[in-house]
Amino acid sequence: MKWDDLDRLLSFINTVVKEKRRDSKAGLYAGFDEKVTREEEAEWLAHTLVEMDRGDVINSIAEISGKIIANGEVTRGKYKDTRRHGHMGLTTISKYRGQGIGRRIIDSRPRKPESRTKDHRSRVSRPERNGQTSL
Repeated sequence: MKWDDLDRLLSFINTVVKEKRRDSKAGLYAGFDEKVTREEEAEWLAHTLVEMDRGDVINSIAEISGKIIANGEVTRGKYKDTRRHGHMGLTTISKYRGQGIGRRIIDSRPRKPESRTKDHRSRVSRPERNGQTSL
């Protein structure tokens, strides 16, 4: 993830917010109930990039033809006793759910500490006829 992703990330989160508003019973957590402004998304991205540089966050996106369709994030625990623990969040837009994209994001996360700050981007091909998506 990088600064150049700002507008695509904004489109992604606002797609998720729209889906959440359309189906309030889905239990979808977007973190927001209203559309996010470009300024708000820029603040989030700046904060996330700093946390990635510190090694406190690993963030991965999946995209198809330049459109972000999923985002996964692991955040390191903040306290001495929880530094080796993390919290994970994963969101996929509805059109691509159930196709294994989240699993691929989890499987693609870096295993070595020195690779945590690298850009982790999954390129996703178009869904195949059997409904499966490959990364």
